[in-house]
Amino acid sequence: MPVFISHRSADDDIAQDVYTRLRFHHGIDCYLDDIDEKLAGM
Repeated sequence: MPVFISHRSADDDIAQDVYTRLRFHHGIDCYLDDIDEKLAGM
């Protein structure tokens, strides 16, 4: 089950950094709604 990264819009850059570190440096499956194509434009 992926880890959901909840954040405020003001913290988009920080959330993206957390996502990158967890996913690519630690191999942890994550979910960040900013990069979810299904939610884009909602």
